[in-house]
Amino acid sequence: MEKVVGIPDSSATFTVSDKVILGQIDTGTERYYIEQTNKMHDGKVIHVLYSSDSLSVSWVDNAVTYLERTMSNFIPKTQKGELNFTVMPETTIVPKNETFDIHLTLSNVGENTINVWYMEEQVSYDIHFYDSNNNEFGHECGIISRVMLTNEALVELRPDESISDTRNSKYWNLTEGEYTLNAVYHTSKGGDITEPYWREKYNPIM
Repeated sequence: MEKVVGIPDSSATFTVSDKVILGQIDTGTERYYIEQTNKMHDGKVIHVLYSSDSLSVSWVDNAVTYLERTMSNFIPKTQKGELNFTVMPETTIVPKNETFDIHLTLSNVGENTINVWYMEEQVSYDIHFYDSNNNEFGHECGIISRVMLTNEALVELRPDESISDTRNSKYWNLTEGEYTLNAVYHTSKGGDITEPYWREKYNPIM
């Protein structure tokens, strides 16, 4: 049991897990409570902090409603648009002891200007190679640590505009032979992104 700094007769107890914090703070003249609600925001449990003076079910419900409305102002809106994602490998047959480039292009083929994530492998798109037995060949450069994206990760695409990226096959454990190439462009909830953007998945037919 802990104490509030500067209040000798106080007490404070907490129960903490990866998702939930429960607590009670007693100052001697007032009690404060930290409790979880049955509401979620962005995959996280919403908590409320209240005092014994305001202890009532209706007050807690009103506090949760107010918190949800406030937090909803920070959720980026989803934009709708028409995109085309093309993936062009320089060859369909892997030559012996050689590598080749893979060219990827994301184009706005709709009528609306939209925001999309910048092009980066393992961040906004993934590439997969499969052999004739449908076995996937592993990625050799490791997994990129995905940090919380900010508004700087957004690229404005006007109608008929495109963004591109190129990836070399040296990052896959390929041997000589013929492969099936699969790639997908995707966005999701972007952490610290506050601007509206296109949030879907595009998997072209190869």
